[in-house]
Amino acid sequence: MKKYFSYFLLLIIIAACSKDEPKKFSFMPETPQVGDEITIQFISDQENLKEVSEMNMIIYSFGNELLNTSKIVLKKKDNVWIGKFKADKDTKGLITKFMSSEIIDDNNQLGYGIPLFDNDENELPGYKAGLANVYQRWAGAVSLKKDSELANKYFKEDFAKHPEIKNEFLNGYVSSFPKNKIDSVAAAEIEKLEEKNIFTQSELEFLTNWTRNIGDHVKSLKYYELVQEKYPESNLIKSKYYGKFRNMLTVEKKLEVFNEYINFDKKSEVSAYMLANIVHQQVKEKDIAAAKKLLREYLYLANSNLYNGIAWNFFETKKNLEDGLKYCEKGIELARNEVTKPSGIKPVYIDDEQWKESRKTSLGVILDTYANIQNELGKKKEALNSFEEATILTNGDYPEMNESYVSLLFELNQIEKAKIKAEEFISKGKSTNKIEEIFNNAFLTLGGSKEELNKQLGKIDESTNQN
Repeated sequence: MKKYFSYFLLLIIIAACSKDEPKKFSFMPETPQVGDEITIQFISDQENLKEVSEMNMIIYSFGNELLNTSKIVLKKKDNVWIGKFKADKDTKGLITKFMSSEIIDDNNQLGYGIPLFDNDENELPGYKAGLANVYQRWAGAVSLKKDSELANKYFKEDFAKHPEIKNEFLNGYVSSFPKNKIDSVAAAEIEKLEEKNIFTQSELEFLTNWTRNIGDHVKSLKYYELVQEKYPESNLIKSKYYGKFRNMLTVEKKLEVFNEYINFDKKSEVSAYMLANIVHQQVKEKDIAAAKKLLREYLYLANSNLYNGIAWNFFETKKNLEDGLKYCEKGIELARNEVTKPSGIKPVYIDDEQWKESRKTSLGVILDTYANIQNELGKKKEALNSFEEATILTNGDYPEMNESYVSLLFELNQIEKAKIKAEEFISKGKSTNKIEEIFNNAFLTLGGSKEELNKQLGKIDESTNQN
């Protein structure tokens, strides 16, 4: 009877021990497809994440390239964080990471991968190659680790199963090899490609880049001209003109490149950058009439950064300040509209919240310029309002802007508020020596003793170190 009981107890213990432990990261369904609602579960094993009260999940969707970045607020059930996500068309896989405030679990900077599947529950062709492309080409943009060795492994595994997808990933694949092998690998892939009669856009771009990289500039020019003829809006063409423009020193030479480029790219970030650069140089060279004329001609390309650059130049030279105010007002109007109704396209490597914050920052920056000019013209109260809004929009992240705001508060005898804002910026580590000086003076002016001041400075320093 004892033996039977011991044997039965042993079976119970084995069964209990063999139960699957909850996985740190999991998702359902196990073979998700495009359009499925995917439920993602996460259990943090990092000590600094175990007791947090909120958690966000950052999801990077990718196909052949990075497609989008999304932020999902997770809900907690027991010790499990849960979120749901639906993959769009063209998506072959997802990479996730988890964060609470500034604390991140990103699986040692590789993220947590989620493959997508077809109707037969086969991993989609291009999942591993797409993942490899993220590790090789997009890692820096999304704060993951560039891992060429792992990327190369994933490329080869996917190409072995699906050789037909290889040409879609050639740039990332070739660049994932060690430096001493890249040229020979590139040459071999070029030779294979050149056996074709018709090329896709990505193949022509590969041929243009890599024939140049291995020193065959004649072929590279031939392929570049084909890209320019068939795909004038290719990023390759834009980057070529961007580089050419950057090498020009005079307004005349820059205008030549701009006038050539604008013929096939009427409106993009590149054309807007070129216009702004030329106008700013004309203003610096005091050719205001030419700057105004060019701006009128291409007004549709103007953005808040362009107007801010012009106005800031006026502020620095202390000339045309009234004109500077007018340019600021035009830029502020554009920037406010961008915050609520963006005209551009969100970059694929940031989420909606980050994009909105960047647009608010642009508004804050031009409001800072506006405030500086208002202050210079003696419009102190108006300047104070502009500085205050600017620091709110930028979350107090710009020490020089913070200094201007606190200095004007102190100047206008708003001592208590100057002390409060100075302490806030010092605690955040976004202060300057001048802000610290104003805090000391404000504290003493309000009746505090030097001993009390030193104690308060110690508390602030302790708080800053904890942050």
